[in-house]
Amino acid sequence: MPTRRAVLAIPALALGRPFTGQSNSSQGFHFQPEGGIFGDPIRFFHDGTYHVFYLRGQLLPTGKLTPLGWHQIASRDLVKWEELPPALLSDANDRSCATGSIIERNGVFHAFYSGATTAGPAISHATSHDLNTWTKDPANPILLPDQTRFSKPHWRDPHVFWNAPAKEYWMAIASQENSDANSPYAGCVALATSTDLAQWTVKGTIYSDRQSIAAECPDIFPYRGGWGMIYYTRTSRFRVAAYPQGPWRSTSLEDLSGLDFNAAQSMWDGRRRIVIEMIPRRSSDFAEGDYGGTMLLPRELAADAAGNPIVRCPAEVVAACKEDATAGLGMKVFKPLMDSACTIDRTSARLFQKDGKPGMLWR
Repeated sequence: MPTRRAVLAIPALALGRPFTGQSNSSQGFHFQPEGGIFGDPIRFFHDGTYHVFYLRGQLLPTGKLTPLGWHQIASRDLVKWEELPPALLSDANDRSCATGSIIERNGVFHAFYSGATTAGPAISHATSHDLNTWTKDPANPILLPDQTRFSKPHWRDPHVFWNAPAKEYWMAIASQENSDANSPYAGCVALATSTDLAQWTVKGTIYSDRQSIAAECPDIFPYRGGWGMIYYTRTSRFRVAAYPQGPWRSTSLEDLSGLDFNAAQSMWDGRRRIVIEMIPRRSSDFAEGDYGGTMLLPRELAADAAGNPIVRCPAEVVAACKEDATAGLGMKVFKPLMDSACTIDRTSARLFQKDGKPGMLWR
């Protein structure tokens, strides 16, 4: 069995000394597995520990990725992370194990994930008693799309949660409606329900998104007396509703991080909602983002004094970042860039405005 390794995703910040590179993380401030990528996160909080499962593939010399599987890091303080053995890997039945969610019932942890099966894209299931060793369900795949209503290629990213008012489990699924054959932008969140996490019934659509081919990575949760939803279409968007079936509406917080930050997912730790997200990799500043990259620093979905939703760094992350891990080198590198102007294509990048004039490229 692979050994566990300690990873300091914010290296040496709390100690106030330069990062020496003596960890298996290939990034200084954001976790990235050595030799691989940090893909969509699957988060779960249990017994005082933040578990972040993530899609990982190894980068080949051709630039392509090996089949994706679930790997895991865990932390008790959102600063120091321990890399754990792989959780779910591809096999003859699952050519990849992609985005999903975890829920606990009667002492058993249930993982629902996107499987690339012989039947095509489908929802698969696995169980565990310790969050480390997982057993795939011999009945996989457990849920196929209703092709009279939903597109077969777009049936993925299951998010399972307990709907207390309905007294049943709900599964939100990233999909595409078949109702608008003339437009590829018929992305939606489909709904399936169950009373036992074993037998599922596809019910219909609870949210239609006309900006994408699929409303990816849906995450639905209780929020300030109602419900909140995060989903991904070129950015991690945020919506609210009085009921989990909608209708969903926008707020002052249209998205969590802006463009180019992907696949946000959240977890409740008993007092706040922590958000985990992925930063895509790029071959250059102006290149399109490739899938997978590094983990964005954990953040908190909160509210301002007026009750409007905001995103901020948790207190422990802020405290860890108060010390300069670069020993002063950071400002020597970045201050000249911040003070300089550059010419860029306005159609392909956003500008940081300084005194009303274009400044450096800002992400």
